[in-house]
Amino acid sequence: MSEGCRLPTAPAMYIEHVYILFTLLLSVHCVNYEFPRGVRPNVATFYDPSKDFVCFDGLITIPFNQVNDDYCDCNDGSDEPGTSACSNGWFHCMNSGYLETQIQTSRVNDGICDCCDGSDEYVSNHCQNTCGILNEMARARAEARAKILREGNDMRLKLIQQAKQIRLQKEERLKKLEDERVEAEKLKESAEAQKSIAEEAENAALQVYRAQEDEARIAKLEKEKEEAWKEARDAFMNLDSNQNSILDLEEIRVKQTFDQNKDGQVSDDEINWFLDLKDVEVNEEVFHNSVWPHVKPLYMIEKGLFLPPEPNQDEPGDQQNENLETTSDDQHLENEDDGHYEEETESLDKQEEEEGHHGEEETDGGQTGEGEVTPENKESTEPVYDARTSRLIEEANEARTQFNSAQEALQNIEREVQQIKEKLEMDYGPEDEYAPLDGQCFTFTDREYTYKLCPFNQVTQAPKSGGSETRLGSWSSWSTAGDGPAMIYDKGQSCWNGPQRSTKVIVECGSENILHNVVEPNKCEYQMHFKTPAACKLASDDEQPGHDEL
Repeated sequence: MSEGCRLPTAPAMYIEHVYILFTLLLSVHCVNYEFPRGVRPNVATFYDPSKDFVCFDGLITIPFNQVNDDYCDCNDGSDEPGTSACSNGWFHCMNSGYLETQIQTSRVNDGICDCCDGSDEYVSNHCQNTCGILNEMARARAEARAKILREGNDMRLKLIQQAKQIRLQKEERLKKLEDERVEAEKLKESAEAQKSIAEEAENAALQVYRAQEDEARIAKLEKEKEEAWKEARDAFMNLDSNQNSILDLEEIRVKQTFDQNKDGQVSDDEINWFLDLKDVEVNEEVFHNSVWPHVKPLYMIEKGLFLPPEPNQDEPGDQQNENLETTSDDQHLENEDDGHYEEETESLDKQEEEEGHHGEEETDGGQTGEGEVTPENKESTEPVYDARTSRLIEEANEARTQFNSAQEALQNIEREVQQIKEKLEMDYGPEDEYAPLDGQCFTFTDREYTYKLCPFNQVTQAPKSGGSETRLGSWSSWSTAGDGPAMIYDKGQSCWNGPQRSTKVIVECGSENILHNVVEPNKCEYQMHFKTPAACKLASDDEQPGHDEL
C-alpha cells in the first residue's frame, strides 16, 4: 500500500511534434490514510479504509477489506484496481519522472512490464524502473522537434516576407496591366474602325470584279455546255451511219468500240448495257442525255485520252499531250479532263470556288515550259485587279492584321489580369506563408510510381517504368479536420468503374520541403504527408489553445 497524502507528478503534455515535460503541484485533498495500489490519485478519496466501499456504478457496497482481495465484486471492476481479478478494471501506473498511464487490470502481474516503474509486476518484482531513461529519450526527441520548430519558424517568417514581396509585385503588375488594358481597348477600337473603313472601300471596289467574275463564270459554263453538246453531236453523227437521226441496233453493232469482251462481236447485251432504253427511240437529245455519259469513257480510251496510270509514272499527262496531237478530229476533246457535260461542270465550279485565289500554288511538279498549254493547265480564275483596287485590298489586309494584333494584345492583358486576381484571392494561409510554394513541385517515389505535388495547382502520379501522368486531383481548398491543416485536391481523373480521384495532403512542420508517405486508404482516394517550414509556427501568448488560423 502507498503512503497517504502523496503529491503525484502531473501528466506531461505530448502534443504533435513537441514533447513538453513539466511537473505541476496538484491541489489534492489530503487524507490521513493509505489508498490501495493501482488507484488513480484523483479518485483516492473514494477508497477510505474507515468506510465501506461503494462501487463506482453505485450498485454494490462491500466492506473495505474486500478491496484488492483478488476477487471481483463490482460489475465495473472498481474494487480491484490493483489485481487482475476484474477484466474491465484499470490499473494506474504512477511512473514517477515520466508519463503517468493506465493499463487494463488484466495485465497486472502477467509477467510483462507495462509500467516503466515496474509497479504492475509487484508480485515478482522483476521489472526495472526505466522511467528516467524514457524521460531522457523523450526529452531528446522533444528538444530535436523543438529545434526543428524554431528553425522552421525562422524560415516561415522569411517565407512570409517573401509572400509580402510577391503580393506587392502582383498588385503593382495588376495596376500596370489595368492602365495597359485601357490603352489596348482604345487601340482595338481604333483598329476596328480603320478595318471597317478599309473593308468598306475594298468591298466597293471588288463589287465590279465580282460582277465580272460572275459573268465570266456563266460564259464559261455556257461555252462548256456548247462544247459538250458538240462532242455528243459529233459522236451521234458518227454512229448514225444512215443519217436518219435515229440510232438502231445495227448501227451500234458495227462499232467495235462497244465490244467490251473483245470477242470480235458486239452482242445484244453489250448494246443494251449502253442503250438500255427499251422502246425509246435514240435520237440526238436522248443520246446526249442518256447514252453519251455511258459511251464517252469508251471514246476517251479509244482515242488515248483516258489511260490507266503506269508504275512510277509521275506525269501521265505527257502521254496524253502526245495523243492530243495525233488527229485533228480529236481537237474538240482537248478539255475532256475538265468535263463538258452538265454534271462535270458543276463539280468543276465547286472545285474552283474552294480553291479561291490559290491557283498559283498548283505549279509544282510539272515539266512544261512557261506558257505552254497542256490538258493539266487550268484557266486561272484569279482576277487581275487595277492598281487602285490592289491598293485597297492591301490596305484592307493590313487593317485586318492591325485589328487582329490589337485584339490579341487586349486578350493577353485580360488573361494575365484574371490570373493575377486569382492568385491574389488564393488562400495561402493566414499570413500568406505558403505563397512561395505556388509554382514549385515536389516529388516522392515508391516502388511503382512517382508522385508529384504542385501546391495550389495539382497532384499527379506516373509509373516509374515510364508512361503518361495521371491527375490525382486539382487544388480545391484547405481542410482543418484532424490534428492540423491539410490541402484538398479533387476532381482528378476518373478511376476505372470508380469515382474521380482525390488527394488529401497533410501538412507538417519540417526544416525543408519534403513530400513523403503516400498511401491510398480508399479506392481512388490518396493521402500524402508534406513537410514544410511554412507549417512551423511557435505558439504566441495571445493565441487560444488549439486555435488554427486555417
